[in-house]
Amino acid sequence: MSNPSQARAVPALHPLPPGADRLWGQYFTLPKTPLLVQVRTVSPVRRGLPLDELLAVAVQREYRQFWPFDPARPAPSVVPLPLALLDTVTFPVLAEPDPACLPLWATTPLIAEEAGQLDALCLGHQGELRTLLRHITFIGRVRVRGWSVRRVPLGVPYTLEVIQAERRLPIPRGADWGGFTPPYRHAAWHRPLTPS
Repeated sequence: MSNPSQARAVPALHPLPPGADRLWGQYFTLPKTPLLVQVRTVSPVRRGLPLDELLAVAVQREYRQFWPFDPARPAPSVVPLPLALLDTVTFPVLAEPDPACLPLWATTPLIAEEAGQLDALCLGHQGELRTLLRHITFIGRVRVRGWSVRRVPLGVPYTLEVIQAERRLPIPRGADWGGFTPPYRHAAWHRPLTPS
């Protein structure tokens, strides 16, 4: 089956910082395969974080020219990732002139498998993920001992089924509200979520 990210034209994610659209185009066209991402930490982590949130931090560190440190920056921007898209969600955001077009990345959250190890399944580019995850040396206050990114013998359709079953997905109506894309804490981008 063809890769879902390569089946259509590059979506115009919004808001992107100036110049980051080229990075998004490069990431979008990379081949994506089913990958198991594992992180080992020096002590157990109480709860797993979304892998895409950690990758967004890593991209901002790798490409500081697009995300320079600026405490006066009014609102976050979309961070392109070398992951496949499950979908994009477009909706009007209060106090923003253009509708937001936000990505829903093809990854599960990091889940504790044993003490000091968390795993996530994703559809992404192995080399870029390895490069980016070198920037993540802590998860919360817990030091990272090492990252592993390896291919898994799963088909793309099955991988996407597992990912969709394991992550919270935005829906048009519902009682639960929360973030579904980095930065998860940015309330202006929250949408109703399916039950977890």
